[in-house]
Amino acid sequence: MAFKHLEDSLVEGSSENLGKWLDFHSKLHEPTRTVFGYALDIAAYLSSVNLSNEYAIFGGYAVLSHIMQEHGDDVAVCWRGSSDVDMGGSARVLQAIKSGYQIKSCLQSPNIPDKATVKLTEEGEEECRIDFYCGDFNARYGQSVNNTHFGVKMNVINPLYIIRGKILTPVDESQHIEDILAMLNVLERREVTPKDIVGGLGHAYLSGFSDRLGIGKDQMKTRRFGFTPSPKFLNGLLREAME
Repeated sequence: MAFKHLEDSLVEGSSENLGKWLDFHSKLHEPTRTVFGYALDIAAYLSSVNLSNEYAIFGGYAVLSHIMQEHGDDVAVCWRGSSDVDMGGSARVLQAIKSGYQIKSCLQSPNIPDKATVKLTEEGEEECRIDFYCGDFNARYGQSVNNTHFGVKMNVINPLYIIRGKILTPVDESQHIEDILAMLNVLERREVTPKDIVGGLGHAYLSGFSDRLGIGKDQMKTRRFGFTPSPKFLNGLLREAME
């Protein structure tokens, strides 16, 4: 079994979850099939070695995890996917990953002192890249949350901090605006108010947030996004951001 940690965890738990995982995994397209498989396998592994509170996933696969949590697992079949997992965590987590997987390479970034790029390779699966940021991820990214997929808990950065990160990306890269809208959809469904979202972002992010909301609102008129906030919620956010 390529994702041995995940499948071992599911075998020990619910046979129903194992069946659901195998069926789900068979439907996924690359790179999501490989990379999300690794992400969930790592989550199962870190839980088994009592490190589940010392890491968090952010970036695109955190976005996907939140969407799956709110809208069901099958949304992953249509996910655009990316070829790497972004993680933050302690030095113990990085060492555990090195010990628990076949490591093709582990290179420190020449420009970012606390970043390492780890390439994993498991029998029967494609290579997967982990961009790992070592340190206090809660201080950097805010308190993480637990999402559960097929009975496995995965620590992910909360939607508000995902939005913060996406605000810092180039404004002409539409996929990041789609991710912001998707996280606003999640927050609306979780009954977080526009006032709390704008207050939680902080003043330094408001200009970039307003710009991206305006672009997103225009794009929603001409293109179909998979997951967006309601027009009423979006207008409320724009009002709060301009006050």
